[in-house]
Amino acid sequence: MSEKRKISVRKIMQTLVTVLVTGACIAAMTSAARRQDAKHIKDFSINIKNEQFGFVDKADVKTKLLNDKDIDVKKISLGRLDIGKMEKIVATNPWVADAQVFVDNEKVVHVNLTQRVPVARIFDQAGNSYYLDNTHKAMPLSERYIHYT
Repeated sequence: MSEKRKISVRKIMQTLVTVLVTGACIAAMTSAARRQDAKHIKDFSINIKNEQFGFVDKADVKTKLLNDKDIDVKKISLGRLDIGKMEKIVATNPWVADAQVFVDNEKVVHVNLTQRVPVARIFDQAGNSYYLDNTHKAMPLSERYIHYT
């Protein structure tokens, strides 16, 4: 003979409350994320770590990030901003060693970058010239700044 299982009202209520609370938390987080993504950027800040070397200019970085893509800083929403793509765009500059782009709680986009510093200038037999940095990577000459090594 089979025994009948008793259905506990307490367990049913616990399961029901758990499902409802979980659903409410998910709905609240989704709503908050949508609201956050709809907010607009307030400002744009560029910080160059070793600015004493003039290879990278703040205006050039801003132009490359914003004007080339026709992005209006005051009108773009946080949801449409692609931080990873912005970091890749900044890192394509041969004079940038490291780039970090992030948005803070005040809705300000921060671009922090570090310039590569040449340690030697190489002249080859063909008459070409380039720099080497401390990681032995070649860097082109700059029209803006000459570094005496």
